[in-house]
Amino acid sequence: MEIWERWKERSHAFPEKIALVDEKRSLTWKDFYNEWLILRKRLASAGIEQSSPVIIHMDNSVEWVLLLHALLSIGAVIVPIASQAKEDFEYAVKNVNAMHIFRSHEDIASLPDTQKENPAWPREDGDALYQLTSGSTGQPKICVRTRGQLLAEAQSYEYTLQLSEKDWVLNALPLSHSYTFGFTAIASLFTGATVSLIRRFTPRGLIRRIIQEKATVVPLVPALARQLTEVYFPREIDTSSVRIWIVGAGKLSHKVSKNFRERFGRDLFTNYGSTETGGVLSRLSSEPADAVGRPMYGVKVKITDEKGCSLPTGSNGEIWVKCASRMRGYLYEQVARVDVDDYISMGDIGYQDEQGYVYVTGRLKNVIKIGGKQVNPQETEEILLSIEGVMDAVVWGQMRTSGEPILRAWVVLSQGITIDEIKICCYSILESHKIPTLIEPVEYIPRNELGKVLQKELI
Repeated sequence: MEIWERWKERSHAFPEKIALVDEKRSLTWKDFYNEWLILRKRLASAGIEQSSPVIIHMDNSVEWVLLLHALLSIGAVIVPIASQAKEDFEYAVKNVNAMHIFRSHEDIASLPDTQKENPAWPREDGDALYQLTSGSTGQPKICVRTRGQLLAEAQSYEYTLQLSEKDWVLNALPLSHSYTFGFTAIASLFTGATVSLIRRFTPRGLIRRIIQEKATVVPLVPALARQLTEVYFPREIDTSSVRIWIVGAGKLSHKVSKNFRERFGRDLFTNYGSTETGGVLSRLSSEPADAVGRPMYGVKVKITDEKGCSLPTGSNGEIWVKCASRMRGYLYEQVARVDVDDYISMGDIGYQDEQGYVYVTGRLKNVIKIGGKQVNPQETEEILLSIEGVMDAVVWGQMRTSGEPILRAWVVLSQGITIDEIKICCYSILESHKIPTLIEPVEYIPRNELGKVLQKELI
């Protein structure tokens, strides 16, 4: 069933149930459906046509979601950009040839009051989304996904997480990011869940809203999960209404998982995916803690060697997935790695166990050869983070001017530990070729709003 047909049903069946809420306003299903109908007609009257790229460069808000779905319903192509992402915005303006740009609620209010009657409904195989990859190590690419692919991801989340109209999804992450775009802006509303939005994350603000609203599902990223374990609360808090805390867009450490369980009495679940595919794997249990998840509804996984041949269970290799939600391709025909069986490479190294759980052991492009041996910087990074007194760390492979490959690490230290002591710990745990040649102390590791390391700012 089309998402908008579901909304029409809910506007009649549950007219007074809250559909969408932020810090300033809330909409019942009846109001949401009616405002969406009016907005799509106003957008059509403004000359926005099918296949027209439109940039949304705004904070999380009720208006953001209404605008998104009104544009999708007339066949426009959405280009979502985080409000603080100035470089991404400039890149999109330069490369997308957008017909309209919405940067504030005033831009929506300035649309013509006239309403074009019965704007044409778009085709399911028509382009719906141009989404920038993170671009943390270079220029971003622009992934192109269709309406049908977005709907497939929504259905995958619905069946895998058992999302329903009984859920209250509280979201403090930027809706422009592929993780929360698919999970919150599309899938949650598709299932009839109430969606509650926070413009700016603070640990206390999130907890306060959970308690007030009795939220049942909370999407997070690793950096935000860690902050929740570190902040001081003056009194005991009750977050027992939350049935799913789910972390995506990055690797979740054992330390954060342990601290979170001790503090909130619940396990953090995990979600794994990419801008190219949407969410594809989820772990909805505490164990196995090292796994990123099992294939979500409609997703298939295989692990291959360097020649593309499938490997047996438990063997480490390149991770590929097959799913109806994967992108049509990159804008301007940049080639995606898709094989003859329609599997797309995730760009990660890992393995799958007998229960179907997938474990990510490294990033394909980050693996380097030192002393004739393959080295995964992620393994070294995890060891550094396990050392008492190391507050944060990142490790990358680099080439010296001489052409010699090395590991280079940046660490944030608490008082009472030195670089020499860290090196001693490394020598006691790691093989020599896995020990960083350079370990540099820094005040902080630069990250974007979702916690992803900004390599360009660090080097």
